[in-house]
Amino acid sequence: MIAVGNESMVHWASQYYVTPSIVLKWVNYLQHLKETGTLPEPLWITSSDNFESWGGGNESYHTPDLEKLIEAVDFISLHTYPFHDTHYNPNFWIIPKDGQTLSPQEQIDAAMLSEKNYAQTQYEQTRSYTERLNPNKSIHIGETGWATTASVNYGSNGSKAADEYKQKKYF
Repeated sequence: MIAVGNESMVHWASQYYVTPSIVLKWVNYLQHLKETGTLPEPLWITSSDNFESWGGGNESYHTPDLEKLIEAVDFISLHTYPFHDTHYNPNFWIIPKDGQTLSPQEQIDAAMLSEKNYAQTQYEQTRSYTERLNPNKSIHIGETGWATTASVNYGSNGSKAADEYKQKKYF
């Protein structure tokens, strides 16, 4: 597998943002090398990017160039990181009133179930968008994860989201 770019098409990547048209140019070049036998035919070509960049988020990503890129890649390599995404959304970690009677362990378990659902939603949003363009395009989770330790935002002086128990629950 060759991936053209890694989280390069997300709008928040202002220092290294690359438009889908540029990624498409290189994907098409590599696909041409496969067609001419310069690269082996079973080699898969993709781009590895955030769910939003693959059309699973804001509609501003839904462009003709992205549509062409989705057609050109052999599969979609999707990144989903609820660990990082939800840290910046403090409401995500607030315990709802109906959860106030749960034990601290049960509250953590409920939060981790929400995290899993969050990742599944990102996958489903991307699948819904790409299926309209190409119902046979496969989507692979290229990156996801949960940290066991963190020294800054997610550690003991921050949200406390990083620990081995939560990582195990996420996976």
